[in-house]
Amino acid sequence: MFTAIATLLASATFIVCVTIALVVLMTILLEYGKEGWTTTLFSVGIALWLWNFGGVIWAYASVNPTATLGFVVSYVVAGIIWSVLKWSSSVKEVFNEAKKIKDKFNLPDDVKTDDNIWKEFIEN
Repeated sequence: MFTAIATLLASATFIVCVTIALVVLMTILLEYGKEGWTTTLFSVGIALWLWNFGGVIWAYASVNPTATLGFVVSYVVAGIIWSVLKWSSSVKEVFNEAKKIKDKFNLPDDVKTDDNIWKEFIEN
C-alpha cells in the first residue's frame, strides 16, 4: 500500500497535475486575500518538486548558471509587475468607493448651504 502511494506521488504526471491545481488554487486564494494559505500551498509545491526532482534541478542550476539567473530575475520581475497591478487595482477600488460615498453626500446646487451663500457673496 505504501509503495503504491509513493509510486503515485513520484509520478511526473501526478506532480504536473498537482502543480497546476496548486497554481490555480493559490491564485484564487491570493485574490481573496488568503496570503497564509497561499504561502503554505507554495511551500508544499516546492517541497513536492524538490522531493522528486531536487537532484536534477540542482544539477541543471549548477551547469547553467545563466539560465538559472535568468529564471530568478524573471520571477522577481513578474512578481514586481503583479504587485504593481494588484496595488493599482486596490487604489482604484478605494478611490471609486470614496467617490461613491462623496457623491452620496453631495447636495444639488439649488440647496442653500454656507458654501453656496459664500460663493454668491464673492461673485456679487
